[in-house]
Amino acid sequence: FGITHIGGERRLFAATNKGAFLTVDNGNNWEIKPLDSKYHFIRSVVARPDGSGVMFECDGDGPPGTIGELHRSRDHGKTWEKVELPGTLESSMYFVAVHPSDPKLVFAACNLGQLFRSTDGGMTWTAPEPTELKSPNGPASIKRLPNSNDLLAIFNDHSGAFPFPKAKRNPFVAAIRPATPAALLLVLFFMSFSLRSHVALCASLT
Repeated sequence: FGITHIGGERRLFAATNKGAFLTVDNGNNWEIKPLDSKYHFIRSVVARPDGSGVMFECDGDGPPGTIGELHRSRDHGKTWEKVELPGTLESSMYFVAVHPSDPKLVFAACNLGQLFRSTDGGMTWTAPEPTELKSPNGPASIKRLPNSNDLLAIFNDHSGAFPFPKAKRNPFVAAIRPATPAALLLVLFFMSFSLRSHVALCASLT
């Protein structure tokens, strides 16, 4: 879902595998909002939280997909334009995240892990430098821990540091920067509920 406001009107978008649908009456009536694209596998619709009317819509040719597109609106989703991203997208575009206190900082990610960054609110994009997270084709989930500057990353490790049986998925790893006692307790809590994946603990995220 994506929500934006024009005056007192709330515009709610729903992402589906048949396109994006819009309601302006709290879900009583819906209309499809077609894109100028041959793909209509919509995964995310996200508005910048600054009232500018800028929104982003993720598109592709299916899960995980072989090609993706990112579309941008400058008028609260009334019209859309395709965004030029560096390189070739190798899977469907899935995610967009906008920094809540700095709407100029925006990240977009494809299903198989390609990640793009914008520092001007989504007008232009660059591919970030590789990190030391040795993850296969799959994006890491990174969150700032409440009331701290600690970062928690959850990802599938592909470095070989955590052995795992052949023909199984890569180990599910939790990493912390910095590795404070409170953060480590949170990871241990997470590990206790990880029933389907083997979880390894990194001491720090560099």
